[in-house]
Amino acid sequence: AGSIEEKLKQAMKHYESENKKLEMVLIIFPFKAGFLYDKIKQLGDLKYNITTQCCLKTVLFKGDSLNKQVVGNICLKINAKLGGINHVLAPKSKPAVLKRPVMVMGADVSHPAPESRGLKPSIAAIVASVEPKAANYEVEIRIQDGGQNEEVIQDMKNVTKNLLIKFHAANKGRKPEKILMFRDGVSEGQFLTVLARELLAMREACKELEEGYEPQITYIVVQKRHHTRFFPTDGNKYKNGNALAGTVVDQGINHPTEGDFYLLSHEGIQGTSRPCHYQVLWDDSDFSADELEVLSYYLCHLYSRCTRAVSYPTPTYYSHLVADRARKHHNELANYDGGSTSGGGSMNELTENQKRDIKKVVEEGVKKAMYFV
Repeated sequence: AGSIEEKLKQAMKHYESENKKLEMVLIIFPFKAGFLYDKIKQLGDLKYNITTQCCLKTVLFKGDSLNKQVVGNICLKINAKLGGINHVLAPKSKPAVLKRPVMVMGADVSHPAPESRGLKPSIAAIVASVEPKAANYEVEIRIQDGGQNEEVIQDMKNVTKNLLIKFHAANKGRKPEKILMFRDGVSEGQFLTVLARELLAMREACKELEEGYEPQITYIVVQKRHHTRFFPTDGNKYKNGNALAGTVVDQGINHPTEGDFYLLSHEGIQGTSRPCHYQVLWDDSDFSADELEVLSYYLCHLYSRCTRAVSYPTPTYYSHLVADRARKHHNELANYDGGSTSGGGSMNELTENQKRDIKKVVEEGVKKAMYFV
């Protein structure tokens, strides 16, 4: 891993000597090397601020020729990382809500594995769209105290404040009229706790930025870990028997009074598709069920890594990726291996000062937008 850092430095020096800025490094691995990948991401994202793109030699080549589909997919990632927009919704299918200034947020909290509880912290990741196409997202990361693995994002007020400021800067001083939050990873028992604390924090953030600024907030929890599956009994299904993408169920098997719906937004290629369960916990905008279903479905099409609809709304998916990447950065900086807590690499040896420094580095985050795709 030391030599990788040397090579990166050499590349940067070479371009500096020619007065050019190194924008991206493409790294091709001869074999899968997780530890090396984590190291490269930490160096590129945090230390040297270079966009990196890694890929495997075995995947790039099909027989003797280049695998065109893989190259296409890697180009999608590269374009997104360098600030491009891969695809947007066609004007005629754009939901009405996106035609006014709105901020679409996604949030996820990643908890450590059970054996590292108390040693490794929980990491909260929040993303928010900053332009009308809802394709580019800004990121905030928070490292939460490892003592209790709670689901609530503790610093939600400052997070929302920072994201609103970024939105304001990116849109020539316009403020979002509505905020839509797609929240991942909350189980039913925690709905009210999470809603009460995070919604209040978001409201306070708005008030602190400007007296009387009260955007309408819609708060939706997205769940994929449940046991509901759909089996079409008529001919409306794919060859493998999965329901068609875009199938919505909002009557019959849902909660009688709470606004919730199941949406199957992706085309299941293998196995039985798992529909996403959306629970509308709070809605100032009084959206109709149809509006929220269509919006959620269209947000599943904006995922920049592939040209199909995915099973989750894009902001939720991105927050998940950001949390995973932050976990890698944290592991790399704290110098411990993925799973093992015994032996030389355990978290116990970190002093409070070290923990504080690592927290600061990870939370300051990565200067480049969309580095996580």
